[in-house]
Formats: sequence, structure tokens, C-alpha cells
Amino acid sequence: MTAIQFIEKLVSQVTTMKAEQAYKVYLENLNGEEASTYPYFRTKYNNYLKFNSSNAPVVVNTLSEEGNENDIDLEIYVEEEHRPLNLDFNIPVIESIPELSRSVTNYKDGSSPLPTPPGLFPTGLLFDKVASDRVTSEDTLKNYLEKYGEDMPDDMIEIGGFTRKCVDIIAGKAGSGKTTSACILAVKAKIFMKLEYNVDIRVGFISAEMRESEWAKELTKCELLKELEVDYMLNYVGQNNYEDIFWEAVGDYDICVVDSFPAILGHIRMSPNEKRVEKTIINDFIRRILQVVEKRDNNIQLINQCNKDGSYKGGTELPHMLSSLRYVMVEGNKRYMMWEKNRNNGSTIYRKLYFDKTEHEAIIFNEDVYDATYNSVEDKKQTLEELFSSLNAPKLEEELAEMEELPEEQILERGEFQGGGNGYLANRNVLSED
Repeated sequence: MTAIQFIEKLVSQVTTMKAEQAYKVYLENLNGEEASTYPYFRTKYNNYLKFNSSNAPVVVNTLSEEGNENDIDLEIYVEEEHRPLNLDFNIPVIESIPELSRSVTNYKDGSSPLPTPPGLFPTGLLFDKVASDRVTSEDTLKNYLEKYGEDMPDDMIEIGGFTRKCVDIIAGKAGSGKTTSACILAVKAKIFMKLEYNVDIRVGFISAEMRESEWAKELTKCELLKELEVDYMLNYVGQNNYEDIFWEAVGDYDICVVDSFPAILGHIRMSPNEKRVEKTIINDFIRRILQVVEKRDNNIQLINQCNKDGSYKGGTELPHMLSSLRYVMVEGNKRYMMWEKNRNNGSTIYRKLYFDKTEHEAIIFNEDVYDATYNSVEDKKQTLEELFSSLNAPKLEEELAEMEELPEEQILERGEFQGGGNGYLANRNVLSED
């Protein structure tokens, strides 16, 4: 059936359908025939409505064969031939989205049970405790031992890592290593979960930018990447069911790396029936991806891009509504990760987590640099606090009493403090000679 033949039959039955609705029905009833493009179909459809629909009026018989006026049975006829028109396709019913009613959650009165924190996927690397603050402290382990007389079971000890039910954004310039590092960390989590907890998880890579021949280069450099199951979304571009395939793939994995958000949006816009504006596509994407992680209890690593100056590229919708935003940056010949936002561990934002690659292209984090930069600083702050708190009046008087015993030639000036008491200025040259 050609587009013109389809339009003639459709307009004979219904003249209130918009061009995009008519095109959808046309695509659904091609029966293997080659489809006309939407611009061509739209032009022919609108012209036919304008010039030909009035020449084919319809007559509606509102009586059933029994003649019962209350039993209405609509039959459509072409007036010229005065016979029923039997079309081999159905008119789609446009479903309206129901409005949601307000729901209030109250944990105080017990009407709503307290939610259970989502699970974790640790990697066994420094990444875990930087990405998540759910790390069992030494005090907790000690208290458990004192209470129960035994060590805390391994399956109760938390060491951070990827968090279930979360979507994390990874941004960075081209070539910074954001995709490879995310994939390797996902594989590290798979290996660690199996070795430490004997739990099998699936890790996947949804590639919307690379073809299989291009990903092959990465596989030859890093054996770990072979652990990933891969969906090549370029195989489905331009298909009406592109989004269905994408959302099925995203929900299949425990940890899923999506490369990249801009590419997926571009592919969705290329679908033949896509008529949504970009803002609506983005909002629908965010709503859907949050529903996926909530239902599938998994973690999604969503790759995005940076501007030339290193700032985040895109609007604020994603960072505001998703769980975390981390950058993968290049500094000289070194690379580092840095979180700008992290609901799972806000205490480590803007800290640089330097990493490098081993001989086999696996990731290794520079723990010495991280500890020296951040953990040692915390120790120094604590030492200063203790120092200032120890400078009390009795100790100060003891130090002044010792100054009284200095020889006269080592004292340049005598005076009085404004608050009372004697003060001295020692001759440091004489002191250093001694």
C-alpha cells in the first residue's frame, strides 16, 4: 500500500486525525513494504485533507440491523458507492496520562516503615570509601566485640563502593579516561563481590558512541574489560523501538556504564516517530532512569561531557536530580577523580583522587598522596586544637617563672603585660650561642 492509497482510505473514514498520528498508523500497517518519509507523507496528507476530503462525504447510519435506536451501531459509507468501507487497519486510541495524587510519608508515627539503606558494590580500592561514607569504623568494630565477644561478621562490615538505586554522572573532556575508568571499576566490583562475598553480579557497558570494531582496541589493551557485557546502540539508531531496547538493556545489569548521555538523546531524536522537544525528552529520560534503578536495585554510571574550560556541559537537570557528579581530569601527565556533588559522601567533595594504570591497564589509586594531602591535614588540625586547649593560665605562669631565672644579659627589655604580670623579651643571639 503506497502512502497515497493509505491516505485516501484513512481520510475517507476519519478527517480529524493529525498528520503525525496518521503517519504512525501508516508505519504500523506497512506489512513489510518500504515506508515513505514523514515530510513526504505529511505534505500529501495535508494536501489531501485540503482539496479532497470534502469530495468524499460520509453517511452515518445510527441504527442497528434490528432498528433499535438505543443500540447505536456506527457504520461508515463512501457516499458515491454507498457501501461499507472495510479498512485493514485500526485507528489508535490516544491514552491520556492519569494525574497523580499526593502521598505523604511519615516515619515519626510509625505509619511508614523506615527505609532500608540500599546495598553497596565495593571494589576493594580506595575508590570505595571516597565514593561512599558507609564505612564501618574501628569504634563500631570494637563495640561489637565488647558486646558480643566476637568479631563482627564480614557480611555486616561496610567498606563503601557503588551504591544501589543510584545514578552517578561522570563528566570529563574527551580522552580523560572517564569511560575506561568507569568500566574498569565496574569490573573490579564484579571480581571483588565474587571473591569476598561469593555473589555474582552482572556488569554491562551500553555504547552509544563506539562500534564493536572500535571497542576491540580497548579490549586488547585491558583484559579486565572482557568481563563486561556490551550493547552497541548504534545498531538500533533510527528504529521505532530504540528506547525500548535501551531501557531493557539498562535494567539488565547490576552496574551499568552508559556512554554517553548526549549520544543517547541524539539517537532518541532520530527515531521516526519522535515529536517531543528536547526538554521533554530530557525530563522523561530522568524520570525513567530513576524508576529503573529503584525497581531493578542497580547502579548506573552515566557518562557526560565537559566544556573546553573543564566545566560541566549541559543543564542543571541531571546534576540536581541524580545522586552524584564526579569529574575525571588530566593534570600534566596525571589523572584524578573529583566529586563536585555526592549524596553518598559529601565530606570528600573536591578532593583529588589520583589514579594511574598498571602494566595491564588496570586502575591503581595513589593512596599515599591522598592520605598525605587529606588525612594528615585532619591529624594536624586535631593537634593544633589540643595545643591551644592546653595553653591555660597555670602553665603560662610556670613558663614565666622559668623566664625569671634567665641571666640579666639574656634579657633586653622588661615590661608589663596590659592584663598584668611581667613580660620579657629575650636576646635570641645570646640564647643561640649558648
